[in-house]
Amino acid sequence: MSNSTGNSTMTGTTVVAVFGYSPSMPMAWIGGVIFTLSALVHIFQYFKHRAWYFYLMMLGILMEVFGYWARVIAIQNPNNNAAVFLTFLLTTLAPSFLATGCYMSFGRIIYWVTPENRRGFRQIWVPARFITIIFTSLDMLSFSVQSIGIFFLIGKLSSQGQTADQQAQAVKTTYDILRVGFIMQSIVFGIFMLVAFRFMFASKAWKFDWPEAGSNRWRTAGWAIVAAAFMIAVGCY
Repeated sequence: MSNSTGNSTMTGTTVVAVFGYSPSMPMAWIGGVIFTLSALVHIFQYFKHRAWYFYLMMLGILMEVFGYWARVIAIQNPNNNAAVFLTFLLTTLAPSFLATGCYMSFGRIIYWVTPENRRGFRQIWVPARFITIIFTSLDMLSFSVQSIGIFFLIGKLSSQGQTADQQAQAVKTTYDILRVGFIMQSIVFGIFMLVAFRFMFASKAWKFDWPEAGSNRWRTAGWAIVAAAFMIAVGCY
């Protein structure tokens, strides 16, 4: 009985040392199940509609799937360095790929529905053909900062002879680095949503020039992208 209690306490302490807090196993399972179901739906739609340009969004979803199942394993066995590495790497960097999917999709909408004489900075603030490049490039800056934080943590946790205090300090430093990356990413999301809101309302000025095919569907898709970007931003924060 005493050995079982001792092992449980030691494992709990290790989990806290690795994550910096006591992670919830039920929430890890819920996240894994939700992202798995979402991935199956997206994979079906991806091939059904041949949306090949959507590959980065698909990559981000799959990263979330494997990241959350790795999280389940890491909580059960925090000494499994591979599971811990995949947990931090995949769940931290996946939002950048999801965000790029949003940028690419919205850029296509803008280019499709905006008349050539209204594609300038004055009307939509960001040229339609450059919206993906601009926001993806900005997002890569936060991606780089987050990568530095993740590989710093993995390097520290992989080092032999690390004390609990040293692990705790490594986790704290990592979260400080990641926080900088998340703030940068949130700023990019904020600018994107501002541009997206501006376009969704400004596009009403050329309503009679909208494509006749699916005129309502593209607006639904546009608002869905804005909502998705907002949820990704909240999740990152």
